[in-house]
Amino acid sequence: MTIVSIIEYRFIYGIKFTGGILSWLVIFIAIIPGVYGLGMLFASLILWFKQANAAVNVARGALMILCGITFPVSIMPGWMIVLSKFIPFTFGIQASRQLMISGEGIKAASLNLLICLIEGTVLLILGRLAFLRTEVLVRNSGSLERF
Repeated sequence: MTIVSIIEYRFIYGIKFTGGILSWLVIFIAIIPGVYGLGMLFASLILWFKQANAAVNVARGALMILCGITFPVSIMPGWMIVLSKFIPFTFGIQASRQLMISGEGIKAASLNLLICLIEGTVLLILGRLAFLRTEVLVRNSGSLERF
C-alpha cells in the first residue's frame, strides 16, 4: 500500500519524496511506542465498555483529523491544535513531512521526533498500566467470554 501511495503521489500529484530509507526508518521507530501505547489504551476501553464498533469509528476519525494526516495541523482552529499536541503521531507526521517532502534532514526534524518519542513512551507506559488493570478487572468479573 505504501509503494502504491508513493507512486500515486509522484505521478498523479507531482510530489517528489526526499530523504533516505534510514531517515524513514527513524520516523517509524519514533512512532512505534505511541502506536503500541494508544493500542493498549484503546484495547482497555474496548474490554471495559464492550462496544468496539462505535469506539473504532470515533477514534479513527478523531486521529485522522487531529494528527494532521489529511491536512497540516497549522490550518486547524486553535483549540484543535492544542488537542493535536497531545498525540505523538502529530509530531511523527510533521517530522515525516520535513524529511520526505521538504527535503530537510534528521537534524531539522529532531525536535518533532523527540517529542513524538517522549509522548509515545508516556502513552506506552499509561497503556500498559491501563491494560494490566483492565485485564484483572475483566478476568475477575468473568466478562472475557464475550470476546
